[in-house]
Amino acid sequence: MISKQVNLFNILVPALFLFGLLPRIVSIFQPIAGDFASYQMDNIWFAHFIVEEGVKGFLYPKSMIIANGQPLLVLLSLPLPALAAAFGKMLFGGNLEIWGHIQAVLFNTLSTFLFFLIVKRLTNYKTAIVAALILWFSPIEMVYGSKFFN
Repeated sequence: MISKQVNLFNILVPALFLFGLLPRIVSIFQPIAGDFASYQMDNIWFAHFIVEEGVKGFLYPKSMIIANGQPLLVLLSLPLPALAAAFGKMLFGGNLEIWGHIQAVLFNTLSTFLFFLIVKRLTNYKTAIVAALILWFSPIEMVYGSKFFN
């Protein structure tokens, strides 16, 4: 009886994970708009200049956002999401907006898995699964887990 419960649990968890991944995959193809759109556009420009200028584009980030006729640079953190998107475009081609969303989904997924590993180490397997699924399906993770500003 215990082995049937464990097997059901081992099937249910990946199914829930994939179910939570679907809205994130769909959002990859949404345009940059809504919450933090200007910050997402900054990341796209950072990535663009990394692709165009290589290391110089990363070490000296710049943007094409104009405010009051002057170039505006909003640098709230190191442009690591832009670097990941730029590498995706350089290696596989494609659109920087889509690579920005893809890297956000990948990092969101990896951070949820890391959270699972930490909770598992501190407690037990089942508690870690429940905690990771709560994080995975939390509204803030569902909405912002695929935006280009992670």
